[in-house]
Amino acid sequence: MASQGTITKYKTKAGKTKWELRFWSKDWTGKNRLVHKAGFMTRAEAKAWYDGYVSEGEEKPDITMGQLYEAYMNDMKPKLKNTTYAQKEWAFKTHILPYYSNTPIDSITPKSIMKWQNKLLDTRNPKSGQPYSETYLYSLHEQMSAILNYAVKYYKLPTNPCRVTGSIGVAKADEMTIWTPEQFQIFLQYEKKTLYRILYEILFFTGIREGELLALTPKDIPEDENVIIVRKSYAVVNGKEYIQEPKTKKSIRRVKIPEAVHQDIRKYIESVYIGQNERLCLYSKTALNVELKRVARLAGLPEIHVHELRHSHASFLIGSGVDIATVSNRLGHEKVSTTLNTYTHMLPENDAKVTGFLDNAADEILDRKDQGQQKSEPEKGPDD
Repeated sequence: MASQGTITKYKTKAGKTKWELRFWSKDWTGKNRLVHKAGFMTRAEAKAWYDGYVSEGEEKPDITMGQLYEAYMNDMKPKLKNTTYAQKEWAFKTHILPYYSNTPIDSITPKSIMKWQNKLLDTRNPKSGQPYSETYLYSLHEQMSAILNYAVKYYKLPTNPCRVTGSIGVAKADEMTIWTPEQFQIFLQYEKKTLYRILYEILFFTGIREGELLALTPKDIPEDENVIIVRKSYAVVNGKEYIQEPKTKKSIRRVKIPEAVHQDIRKYIESVYIGQNERLCLYSKTALNVELKRVARLAGLPEIHVHELRHSHASFLIGSGVDIATVSNRLGHEKVSTTLNTYTHMLPENDAKVTGFLDNAADEILDRKDQGQQKSEPEKGPDD
């Protein structure tokens, strides 16, 4: 609550009389701070400004981005998985706070956001020396927009300037590199390491995520059923390992697998004598990628990321005519729309299939219609 304001007049260096206002007010942390506003032409103008301040409420958008970040992350931590929280923290500390940490949030304008966007577009990845990917740029902008939406909701920021500027980058990459079943068959001819081979078989024939794969135990692969039970995920955050729930509720699922893959997995489990609740493998995601690319080069195949084996699985199923709802369930997507948005662009030939189907149907229908019309015409008499 603001204290009663003190309004006094003063002389400027030019000798003009103006009015200033001082009062105490609690800031967003609950601490009292002195508010000083000068330059009013009249006492009435100063009083009107004070009344407006009080009527709008005490929680003014006078905090800095750094202070907002602390409040925002404290609120988000109980709601996010460790991996998601770590990704958000990295994005802010690397790409947002270095520019805005000491900036009052009500001073962040659309023009300021545009300059920040341009800076990101000019920045190069320190590891590769290449510009950041379109999807990464989009994710950074979404992080900025999310915290400013939070400020609008809880700290009375009038508007989110990100809504004015619009985003940069793209939400989904247009191009994916995938392997066909024939290419995967060639790959297996060059992969001589038993466990790696089995892991890649699982990824290609189930479409599960890497984290879900690395959390699998013998208990998740029953002896008497060709199925993999996905109920947890493996992750590493700041060097610490976590076994946590999968990405979404729909991610907890039973995924049918080919009998040959099931036999390979069970044979391996029996050969190494691992416990029912021990992880099937102790490899990292990085190790999976390194080995995949090494063997791909040996086999003369396009290099792909481990996650693209998931895309390869989905593409194969869709291309084989499996309905999108079934594909979505296997992948553990929360919504069928996610599957549609991700994969349907990979099948441009569907337009040709639809056109061919409609052409055949139209020919058949129209032929029947013509025949019907001919039969319904009355016979002509000799006098006609």
